[in-house]
Amino acid sequence: MKKNSTVRIVYCLVFALIMVGNKAICKEAKTSIQKITSQDMSKKLGSSKPHRAQPRIPDGTRKHSVGLGVGQTVLLGDFRHVAVDSITFDVIYSYSASHSFDMIANLHYSKHSFKSGYVKLPALVVGIKARLFHLDSFSPFVVGGLGFYRPRLRREIGSQGWVTSTARITFGFHFGGGVDLKLNEHYTIGVLGQYHDPFDVKQEIGTDIEGSYFKLLITGSYTF
Repeated sequence: MKKNSTVRIVYCLVFALIMVGNKAICKEAKTSIQKITSQDMSKKLGSSKPHRAQPRIPDGTRKHSVGLGVGQTVLLGDFRHVAVDSITFDVIYSYSASHSFDMIANLHYSKHSFKSGYVKLPALVVGIKARLFHLDSFSPFVVGGLGFYRPRLRREIGSQGWVTSTARITFGFHFGGGVDLKLNEHYTIGVLGQYHDPFDVKQEIGTDIEGSYFKLLITGSYTF
């Protein structure tokens, strides 16, 4: 009887050890499966993570641009009474200070004639170009600033006949707007409309020079 009890105890211990071992094995297998599944899921989520949309043509800051504007100069005020409108050229430089604002400089010279009279309009102006928004590679903008002008004209003054005005450098302001279309990383084309108003130039003979002009240009520039 005592021997049978001992055998039964041994059987019970063996059975308990087998159950504990099976439970440990099942737990370890479950942990391994969860780990593998988690890694697979992470890889899938990582591969399916949406990529941030990139612009078709990259934009940049702290870049220089030089360009040329060609178009019509429309004379206003005293200038219009002396000469006629004509096609003119502008040299344009800009520096991209940020994604929205550029420093822009404009150098131009034009001579407009009619009969014996003429108007000469040299100027160097500086301003700020502010982009309103970006639509892919297209961006409208506004521009405004100050500059130096040296208008000179030859006009008929009563009995004194044709008189050439005294040339003096004067301050003035300009403002306008336009659109740019970025063709690639380096080349841009656009349209620029700009109003220039030099301050009045006092004259010893005749009335002071009070004139302004408007430029409508097709522009092209190279960025580096």
